Amino acid sequence: MSEAWFEEQIAPDGAEEDDCHPDEAKALEAYYHQKTEPTAAAKAITGPIANALMQFPESQVPALIQLIDTIQNLPNPDLTGKTTPETPVDGFLWRGLPGFGHMWADGHKRDDWRRTLAAENFESRAKMRSTHVRKAEIEARLVVAEVGGIPLHWGYDCIADALEHRDAVPDFEVPAAARWITIAGDRLYVGAVNGIES
Repeated sequence: MSEAWFEEQIAPDGAEEDDCHPDEAKALEAYYHQKTEPTAAAKAITGPIANALMQFPESQVPALIQLIDTIQNLPNPDLTGKTTPETPVDGFLWRGLPGFGHMWADGHKRDDWRRTLAAENFESRAKMRSTHVRKAEIEARLVVAEVGGIPLHWGYDCIADALEHRDAVPDFEVPAAARWITIAGDRLYVGAVNGIES
C-alpha cells in the first residue's frame, strides 16, 4: 500500500466527519508496515472515542454509545479467500469491539485515583471525584447498551468497593456505585440472580 493511499484517507479540510484524523491514518500506516502492535494501533484509532466519552457533555454520551454500537455491528469486509480460523462466524469482525474494554481499563485504572488522593487540595479532589463518578456512569451505560466489551462484574466491583473496601472513600465510591445501580440496576439484579460475581 502506498503512502499516498494513507494520505488520501486524511480529511483535507480538517472535517474529520468526511475522512480520518492524521494521527489515525499514521497509526494505521504504522500498523500496516508492522511498526506497531495491534493494541497500540487500535488505541490510536479508537482512543478519541474513549476520550470523548469522558469529555463530551453528558447529553452527547448516548450518541457516542450509538456510534460504538454501529462500529461493532459493521459487517465484515469481503474477505473471500482470506478467511482464517479466527474469522468470526457471525459475519461481524468488530463484534464487541475486541480490545476496547482493555483500552478503557488501561486509560481509567480502577485505583489510580487512590494513590494521589491524599495529596490533593479541595478543588482538585472535587474534580477527581467528578471524573471517578463519570467513569462509573459511562461503564454502566456501555454495559446496558452491550457495547465496548465492558464486563458486568465491574459494576459489582464498584458497589463492593463502596460497601466493603477497607480503604473506602465514601464521597467517591458511594456516588459511583449509585450510578451503576441507577443505570444498570436491572442488569445487575439479573446477573446476581444468575450467579455472576465480581
